[in-house]
Amino acid sequence: MDTVTRVVFAYNDLNFSLANLRSARRLRDLSAGLLDENEKRYRIGSMAEYDVTSARSRLVSREEGILFAERAVLDAENFLKQLITDENNPALLKLHLEIEPPAPAPVVVVDAATDFREALKKRPDYQQALLSVQRSGINFRLQRNQLLPRVDLVGSYGYSGNDTEFGVSRQQVRDEDFRSFSYGAVVSIPLTFTTERGRYRAAKLQLRQSETSLQSLEQDIVVRVGNAAGQIETTQKRVETASRARALAQQALDSEVKRLRAGTGNTFFVAQQQEILSDLEVREYRAQSDYRKALAEYDRQLGVTLEKRNISLTALTAK
Repeated sequence: MDTVTRVVFAYNDLNFSLANLRSARRLRDLSAGLLDENEKRYRIGSMAEYDVTSARSRLVSREEGILFAERAVLDAENFLKQLITDENNPALLKLHLEIEPPAPAPVVVVDAATDFREALKKRPDYQQALLSVQRSGINFRLQRNQLLPRVDLVGSYGYSGNDTEFGVSRQQVRDEDFRSFSYGAVVSIPLTFTTERGRYRAAKLQLRQSETSLQSLEQDIVVRVGNAAGQIETTQKRVETASRARALAQQALDSEVKRLRAGTGNTFFVAQQQEILSDLEVREYRAQSDYRKALAEYDRQLGVTLEKRNISLTALTAK
């Protein structure tokens, strides 16, 4: 489950890096368009040379942003390749991944209090802790029993031959001439119980340790499930807020461009609004990526990662 979740995270990180690169290139194209328009206005004398220089400077700075974005894509791609391939030589770096864009994540409403019980049923670490308590309990009861006096019932039944001749004795056994039996009880009472009491105390402490570890794990699961549920709620709101902010920024940019073309705006405000729009686009992409990762983390905390993705360990083992 941890490995699958890491792959989901790496996939979404790569998808975000690609989206960030597209946004950086779009900002570069917007800056190039602004420079082209300013140059045209400068040639006809309706714009100062300063505006052309400013637009050209911003265009050059956009190239640096693209370089950073391209590097981030390569790093994210290499990390994903490391998780999904067994290539262990420099050829790994030459492999190129093309991923399908993820489907829009559904709006999910989670109930951490209810899902906590589901987590106790599905999480393997909790089931392992339960088994540890059971084993410690069995050992504790065994060691406690060793402190009691021991009573064993014994008995025997058989045939024998009683003659000086071997052949005659053998025939007597066959004919069951001399039957014998015995029964009784053997009571064992240790004098000091030193070894048994030591083992009993150790088993008792081990049982308490296992029970304490189980309680601690339950508390940890409560907190982790609650935090994961909170992340889903928070990232959902981030997606909604970022989407509205990006739409408003696009409207503001369109208004600034209209003002510039009408002669009432200036290059600085247009370029500034382009940067704001690009930044909000990246924030929206990041919020969407974090939301999908929050869903994956919630599945991991509930222990349903493999079930949600139809992965069967039995099938993998048989294969």
